[in-house]
Amino acid sequence: MNTVEIAEEIYNLLLAERPADFTVIEEHQTNAWVLYYEPDRLYIQIKPDWQWGLYFGYVGVHITCSSSWDFNLYIPAGTEYYTTIVTFAHAAYNADPSYLDSEADRDNWWYKKIQCAYYSDSYGIHLWWRNPFVTEVDASRSGLFNLEFIQTSIREYNDAQSDIFINVVNHGSTFNDTEEQYNRVSARPFNYNSTTAMWSYPYMAFYSGGNDKTYFKFPWYYYDGGSTKLIPIFQTKRWFYIYKRDSNLLPWDIITWNDDGVERQFMIMDCATGTEAAPSWFVAMPYSSAKPYDGV
Repeated sequence: MNTVEIAEEIYNLLLAERPADFTVIEEHQTNAWVLYYEPDRLYIQIKPDWQWGLYFGYVGVHITCSSSWDFNLYIPAGTEYYTTIVTFAHAAYNADPSYLDSEADRDNWWYKKIQCAYYSDSYGIHLWWRNPFVTEVDASRSGLFNLEFIQTSIREYNDAQSDIFINVVNHGSTFNDTEEQYNRVSARPFNYNSTTAMWSYPYMAFYSGGNDKTYFKFPWYYYDGGSTKLIPIFQTKRWFYIYKRDSNLLPWDIITWNDDGVERQFMIMDCATGTEAAPSWFVAMPYSSAKPYDGV
């Protein structure tokens, strides 16, 4: 897939998995796909996007949840919550100021094929991507996009907000940068929108040679994000982190979780984007029989 196809695929998956809940507002007329989510009365715009500047620019998919919609300008209106899947970024090091400042540059990266895999059902969408292109002025990106529907009846704490929980883990590497580059962005209409995560991971999965088992813990979603995280809402059962330095857990391996007699499988996905500053973790996303949520 390329960046534009990822945007369209998220739109198609939402319609296919929950056709009774979504109404089409716009289908790529203004370079975006827009849906109306009936249960929460909110609009979701899925749009291939690009931004640029002197030392930074990016190409990706911008997802906006809004309380209203401007039918004259065809843009989100009212209260807005948003997040971005970053598929390519113009590096902040050795940057050429003109590198990503034209529509030709944008189109060049919009339509480049990148690695992509996804799992979807009526409880959520999980999409992994990996951009293999790295040059001296590029910061390729990889990560995991999670959109889950979690109704109030199954929450630890009912904040009376939307059923929709969106988390994007953007990870990338740059030349001349030995530090890990990551940006965890959460969008929780209509409560939380930040460059810091509304979720936390207690520890990363690891393999035990003593009993031939893998130990992992699912992340929690919180009402209060940032560094506080004292009011948990729900513990996802659909993705988790992998400790990369465990040589027994490798990309594309399958981890099977016995959930009260039901075998649910996860695939380990590689978030490394190059050899310069590869991340110290992988992610595990649903592969088969993902956990359904009661009440959804």
